[in-house]
Amino acid sequence: MIPNLIGPWVDVRSFAPPNYPLDGTQPWDTYIQDAIDYLVHHVLADVPPGSVGTLYLPPGKYPLQCPIRIRLIDNGAYQFCSVRITGDAPSYGSENFHGSALIAEFYDRPAVIVQAGRAVWIENLAIVGKNNWTAKFGANYTPEALYDDASFLADGVADDRRFAPYAGICIDPFCDPNVKKLYPNYEMYPCMEAEYLGSPGSSAISIQRCYITNFVVGIAISPNGIFNPPNPPPNFPPNVEITLNAENISIDDCFIGSTKSAIAVCQDQSRALSCRNLGVHSAKYAIDCRHYGLGSGDCPSIFNANIGWVKYLFNTYSFGSGAVFDGIYSEGSLSIGVLGGGGTYDGYVFNGCAFNLTYVGTRPSVGYHLANLARATFNACQIALGEWNVAGPAGPLWIIGGGPLSFHDCLLGAVNFPDNSPAIWVMEAPQRTSFDNTGVVYAPLGAMFSRVLSLDYVGTLVNHAVLPGCYIHQITDPMPDPPSPRWVASGLRQIQVGEVLGKPAFLSLHPSTGTATFTTKDLKTLGLIAPGDLISMTQPYPGAIEGYPGTPIAGMLGKVQAVEQVDDQLLGPFIVVTVGHVPDYVFTNPAPGPGIKLYMVGYPKVHQPTAGTTTSSDPTKVLLSPSLGPNAWLVGDRIRDDKHYIPPGAFVAAVGTDPKGALVSLTLSLPMDSPPPPDGTPLNLYDADVRVFTSTQVY
Repeated sequence: MIPNLIGPWVDVRSFAPPNYPLDGTQPWDTYIQDAIDYLVHHVLADVPPGSVGTLYLPPGKYPLQCPIRIRLIDNGAYQFCSVRITGDAPSYGSENFHGSALIAEFYDRPAVIVQAGRAVWIENLAIVGKNNWTAKFGANYTPEALYDDASFLADGVADDRRFAPYAGICIDPFCDPNVKKLYPNYEMYPCMEAEYLGSPGSSAISIQRCYITNFVVGIAISPNGIFNPPNPPPNFPPNVEITLNAENISIDDCFIGSTKSAIAVCQDQSRALSCRNLGVHSAKYAIDCRHYGLGSGDCPSIFNANIGWVKYLFNTYSFGSGAVFDGIYSEGSLSIGVLGGGGTYDGYVFNGCAFNLTYVGTRPSVGYHLANLARATFNACQIALGEWNVAGPAGPLWIIGGGPLSFHDCLLGAVNFPDNSPAIWVMEAPQRTSFDNTGVVYAPLGAMFSRVLSLDYVGTLVNHAVLPGCYIHQITDPMPDPPSPRWVASGLRQIQVGEVLGKPAFLSLHPSTGTATFTTKDLKTLGLIAPGDLISMTQPYPGAIEGYPGTPIAGMLGKVQAVEQVDDQLLGPFIVVTVGHVPDYVFTNPAPGPGIKLYMVGYPKVHQPTAGTTTSSDPTKVLLSPSLGPNAWLVGDRIRDDKHYIPPGAFVAAVGTDPKGALVSLTLSLPMDSPPPPDGTPLNLYDADVRVFTSTQVY
């Protein structure tokens, strides 16, 4: 060994032969391991006290033929150890940067292992593996690759070991060797069976300024152990726990790219996890708490992050602790993902985050853009869904709201592409979702979803979607007569538009285009469904939520693209409805069968007071008096009247305007009930049922 450089640290070159190359042509794992073993045996309790605790790696490439192990074994068991490993600077993105890079030349074990670490620091390193899955697509790599699970593994790389993933850094992978006796199918890292020893859990681990890329898992935390395993062997003892939990872990100023799961937290006792200034690109999951180890990991809190081109940002299962997310920015990703929780419904809080999600128009939609199975609060956040590389239209945000979910002062929808359709729809327990001062992109003028809608004047509501049960309150004098508050008595819109193998008669799925069509001989359907309508189903889908196969949902069919009448010489006339944004689970499960009902769903709209009169010459037309502004009613708006002449479910099929653009007539999608009302019958037209509270002044 050449003399150590001056200072309380060790240069790794002190353990290698003189002039040993740093150009990536020769392996370095033996010398790095010797240096770590030297350092972890020098502690303050020594006599004299240990004087070194830091290993320095100068700029260069360090090929590894075996994992680097930060651990201390004494009397056949792991003991706590501490060390700081630092590179000169993290190699960021290409070889043109100055940095120190560990290059794993294997496919089946972690590049760096921390076992029973205490106050272990890993910093200023690039850690590079073999799972460069994005290279398969070359210049054609776009977010479309994120739709296929096979995309996330390069040739020769496998993801077949739940307890032993191929990782850049793996914290506490080893546990009591008796796990193999109790559960013979337990997966161990190959050629490392002797490392499975009794061990305490790691704590106070810091990973800083590292660039980790090309692994199945970027950073894996506590994938060890087994507790009531799935499909246990005969006579497996109940309530066996041979696990250990790593906790108090910080991941700061790191970038993780080209992985399947950027960060995997693998069991529920791993608490006090945090990420700051995190970058993630090209992954199926940014944060994964369900697919490795026990699959019950606590979600780390994140403070500032840039996450792009991932399929799901989250697939979590927090238990006993919540998580906070401040300042996450994401674009080019398909879904926020799943916010799961244990029996305590641990909470998630998002503050000031922007999720600019994308979709590919020729693909099935992801099953959900957010699934909340715990408690989640979004404060001052933006969530939008736009088509990749196409200037509009925006897509609907599919939300599964199984647990309490709230949006405060948020913006939902792509502001550049409003249409007369909800930018968001909450499936499953919408009554548990609340909105306060949250803008929703909605033609013509946008909407404010809020439990209390405060306005300068109630007359400013021209054409405005509202929440069922919301209070509308004017704050400016003079108050209207009768005075506010007013209350929306309407519920969420739900109009049955057919029944599979009934009305409509046929439902066809087209996975190559991500669309579906249903046909019906009931010509009335032409007047019940408008382009832009959202269609739900009563079909249950128990495997729709990633990582939660036992949680069924009633699915969405999609967003209506077109409705047309077809005249066939043999079959006669029938209606064909084409639906896009069909969720992926609709295609991967058996097609909906007999008895499954289809509904048009949506939110009620408040329109400015509208008076009209009937005309005997056309039972589908209403003349407006006085005329209204061009935004008062749009094609596709649902409409009804105070005398119940307009059939339920009818919508505005066309509008008539005068030379100045003012609305003077509305054409209905369905004729008024027979016999039609007399010519000139006055009607008050509306959609949302708005009531006024009566009260008595007491002061």
